Amino acid sequence: MRPTANTHDVKRSPGVLSLTVNDSATPRKARRKPGNVKVFDTHYSDYRRRIKRSSGWKVVGEVEVPKGLRYQVRYVDLAGAQKYESFEKRTDAEARATTLVTELSTGSHIDRRRSETTVGDVATAWKNSLVSKSENTQANYNSMLNNHVLPDWRNREVGSITHGDVAAWVAVLVGKKKGDGTPALAAASVHKAWIVFSGVLDFAVDDGLIRANPAAKVSLPKIVATGDVYLTHAEVDRLARSADYLHSLRANLTRAARDRDAEKTMERNGEGLPIVPNAPASVDGLLIRFASYSGLRVGELSALQVRDVDLDKKLIHVRR
Repeated sequence: MRPTANTHDVKRSPGVLSLTVNDSATPRKARRKPGNVKVFDTHYSDYRRRIKRSSGWKVVGEVEVPKGLRYQVRYVDLAGAQKYESFEKRTDAEARATTLVTELSTGSHIDRRRSETTVGDVATAWKNSLVSKSENTQANYNSMLNNHVLPDWRNREVGSITHGDVAAWVAVLVGKKKGDGTPALAAASVHKAWIVFSGVLDFAVDDGLIRANPAAKVSLPKIVATGDVYLTHAEVDRLARSADYLHSLRANLTRAARDRDAEKTMERNGEGLPIVPNAPASVDGLLIRFASYSGLRVGELSALQVRDVDLDKKLIHVRR
């Protein structure tokens, strides 16, 4: 007799006997095949003869009324799970069923309930995925997210966002003005905000929440290239000496004790340039001179250590 509660699989190979025991009381069910889309009338088993389904009706007071919406679209999703969607009209249910047949056969089906996930929740998961990005990049993304993306999109369902919605949002960012009428955001900042939002929506696509990224191909403002501005030797010297002077005014003083009027007030020469009083050399002035003539960036300057500077050979080793 074949066993009913336990099943045994015996595998034989030369000189080896292998026995696998399945202790499950019932055989494991095979995964259901996606599809099997059907429209089901939850109120009537035979509408022409007005034969009601007992499960589809309830009594309120002394009156029998239907439970919920009349039609259900039943189907097996891509994960093999049984799903239900309810509609009041049969035409709506049949239209949805037709769409589902196509989506399930092509593998493009998206669970409606998953597409109701909010942008705020997706953004949190997206930020946690940025492990390959540097700390500075993550901080910049987080700033753009909190200042320009989440205030407008935090509670919006990702499945409800359209290409037009994103285009309108970009237009609002471009149109924002300061009190003096100048743009609140430069074109480059609008690009960065769009990059962050598009990254969140790309994550939603990869996670199966939406079918496509609605931010794709949205028109962005043109970034006008500007030429680099370089200081002259005289300007670098004046800037460094100003830093030395400010350092001398602030030395050994608390913020509350500083003479702010003296910091802001200087005599000017015939060309309107400030006449900077002489002051002892300071770390601030040294840093300005060093940065100006070495060409190092802020991060590279901050990472320098004593062992990186070779005074004998007049070399600086940029290792970080």
